[in-house]
Amino acid sequence: MVLSVGQTPSPRFIELGEILSIELNKWGFCKTQELSPVKTSKEGVFVCGSASAPKDIADTLVEASAAACQVSELLSSQRGQLITTKDYPEELDLSETEARAAIFLCTCGEEIASAIDMEEMLDFAKGLPGVFYVEHIPYLCQKDTLEQVKGKIKEHEVNRVVFAACSDITYEKLFIDAMRDVGLNPSLLELVDFREQLSSINPDHKKQAMEKAKTLVSIALERVRTQEPLHLVSQNVEHQALVIGGGLAGLTAALSLAEQGFEVQLAERTAELGGNLRYIFAILEGGDPQALRQDLINRAQENPLIHLHTETEVIEVSGYAGNFEAVLKDKGSTHEPIKVGTIIIATGGEAYEPNDYCYNQSERVVTQAELEQQLVSGKLDAKELGCVVMIQCVGSRDKERPYCSRVCCSQALKNSLSLKERNPEIDIFVLHRDVMSYGFKEEYYSQAREKGVLFINYDLDRKPEVAIEEERLIVQTIEPTTGGVLKIEPDLLVLSTGIVPNDNNILAQMLNLELTEDGFFKEAEAKFRPVDFVTNGIFLCGLAHSPRGITETIAQAQAAAQRAASILSRERLESGRVVSEVNERRCSGCELCVSACPYNARLKDTDKGVVVVIEAICQGCGACVAICPSGAAKLRGFTDKQVFSVMDAVI
Repeated sequence: MVLSVGQTPSPRFIELGEILSIELNKWGFCKTQELSPVKTSKEGVFVCGSASAPKDIADTLVEASAAACQVSELLSSQRGQLITTKDYPEELDLSETEARAAIFLCTCGEEIASAIDMEEMLDFAKGLPGVFYVEHIPYLCQKDTLEQVKGKIKEHEVNRVVFAACSDITYEKLFIDAMRDVGLNPSLLELVDFREQLSSINPDHKKQAMEKAKTLVSIALERVRTQEPLHLVSQNVEHQALVIGGGLAGLTAALSLAEQGFEVQLAERTAELGGNLRYIFAILEGGDPQALRQDLINRAQENPLIHLHTETEVIEVSGYAGNFEAVLKDKGSTHEPIKVGTIIIATGGEAYEPNDYCYNQSERVVTQAELEQQLVSGKLDAKELGCVVMIQCVGSRDKERPYCSRVCCSQALKNSLSLKERNPEIDIFVLHRDVMSYGFKEEYYSQAREKGVLFINYDLDRKPEVAIEEERLIVQTIEPTTGGVLKIEPDLLVLSTGIVPNDNNILAQMLNLELTEDGFFKEAEAKFRPVDFVTNGIFLCGLAHSPRGITETIAQAQAAAQRAASILSRERLESGRVVSEVNERRCSGCELCVSACPYNARLKDTDKGVVVVIEAICQGCGACVAICPSGAAKLRGFTDKQVFSVMDAVI
């Protein structure tokens, strides 16, 4: 039996709320401001993740970046004020020096030592070729311990180092600084993750863990012994961004960057800003979407750092992270190319237009958006309605569009409650497959049921049927409890239509970006890089990514802005330690490697007729090496000699 348990606030969160003087909601989660998903009731205090509501990993990371964005806006005037430049000694010249390696084994207290025999590991490491010093240390990450390690490196005149310790994600920069402090190039360091690779997964299998530890250290040693010092290449960064799309996501992202002091070029293909927000007049959680839209437009128009280009499309983009060049075209002419450091995709989506359920055959068949507009404009009087039927999942969760559009159920709940408020006697039937009232929206589902809204389930293979007979609107569906046919003659039929992507193919091809099977832009990694693309320097947000509500779009736009700011705030971008290079004598200019590179780090030099590498954005993945037919592509920092010596070590 497996229990799927929900999320609840931390028992001590009430105490924290009192200390910070922030409001909590009635369930004990942090209360956020209307239409501001990470702002608390107290200025300068922000919230993210499950502290404000139940969240999954992707939404948590989005909100974390959004909260960081809000902080960056407040502190933008102080950016760089506390930065100090560390002076390192001159790097040692090892061109005429033999490789002398040291291996430092961290026991991590008793955590790693409990998984393997450290004394046996010590003896094994001492017997490896080219090793001149070996030591095991309780906590390698401690500052005073690293000072001792640096002393041992100098004392024994070693010039290659293997650290077998914790995750390189956590401590790589710390260890790299230690290498530079003793005059060694960071490329002469190899890190072995004993903690996650051994102690975390093999607590009861010491023999197997020991064998694995020896193999990992042997491989690291062979790599570092044959490694030549690598020097990083850096590129200047253009300190302005291009935002493509002027809807809620695009305007939010542009303003977030401008508030941090970065210049923004915003291109909107239509004549009017605001996107789909123009057709939303209320949301379940409260707030005024139209006031938000007008505020965003006014602020964007008044901000001197934001340059608005309406009725404008991006027709050409070249370059790479920190140094993109884009060409814009409006209805009259083509603009001069603009140079930007980052690009944010906020091209939005649109509502699905139904072709079934008698839509466009009767004025009494409308979509949820049309119903909302009619109620707000006064064109429709709810008191004149006796019965309303709503059909969910129109254009969603079927064979053609298998995804959930996420907002349709919220629209049905919102409009049902609005109709009941105007006319409590009205009969409302919501025909659904499932009601996706996730998180706090469940409260509104309960309110609708309490007010008499009837929710009736239907199956995909037995959808409701709609007909017009002698000007009468007739809806038939299977009642799931009795199995009988339920026949309803409503005054109004409302279709909850899904969200479909815009035509993203041209832009995706232009920027070499991937689309999902449904036509939305595909992020680099769904859980841990939710607003990044594989191509560095380009980010996405809003309906361009997937269907989502207003507050979710705002958080994602702020997250994309913060990811862009992480590049724009730098003076230069440095390459990685292992990057691709081209042997120009062998290169035939076939450009196979250009199309294979997932990071857009290779391009054709038309003057020379060969491919060149943009080292600042190359990730050293080796895709170009695998596809190159002439052997011109190779990875600098990972030689053929290394490949075979590592294979020998494994064997």
